[in-house]
Amino acid sequence: MSDWMVTQGAPRRRRPRASSPLREHLRDTFWFAPTAAMVGVFVVWLVAQELDAALHRDRRGVVRLVQPVPGWAELVDLGFAEVRACAAGSPQVTRRLLAGLDDLLRLVPPERRAPLLRHRELLRQAVERTAPTPADRAFALRPDRQGIG
Repeated sequence: MSDWMVTQGAPRRRRPRASSPLREHLRDTFWFAPTAAMVGVFVVWLVAQELDAALHRDRRGVVRLVQPVPGWAELVDLGFAEVRACAAGSPQVTRRLLAGLDDLLRLVPPERRAPLLRHRELLRQAVERTAPTPADRAFALRPDRQGIG
C-alpha cells in the first residue's frame, strides 16, 4: 500500500492508523483511568437492565419487531476486554479496573458474577505477564478507586 493518497486533488501522506480508536485514546495514560471508570459506570447501568430482547411497538402498543440484544456476558466482554488488554502495563488503570470489578461483584445478582470474575482473573494474568517485579505486580493488583491514590 502506498504512503501517499490523493485528497481533494492534492497528494497527501497517509497517517498510520492505530490498531483501534480505543487503543489510540488509551495510549495517553492521562485518559486511562477515567475511561476505565466510564466502562464501570456503563456496566453498572446494565445491571438493572433486562437483556432479553428489544421490543419495538407501533402506536397501538402492538409488538412489531423483536430485536435480539447481546447478553450480559457479551456486554461485559465488550466493556472490559480491550481496556484490559491496553491497561496491563499501567498500574493506575489495573487498580481502577479491579476496584470497579469488585464494586460490580457486590452489586450484581449471583447469576451475573461469572463474566466479572473471569475478567478479574484475566486482568490478574495480564499483570503477572507484564509487571517486571513481584512488588510491581502486588502494587498493580491492589484495587484502588482513584487508580493511585
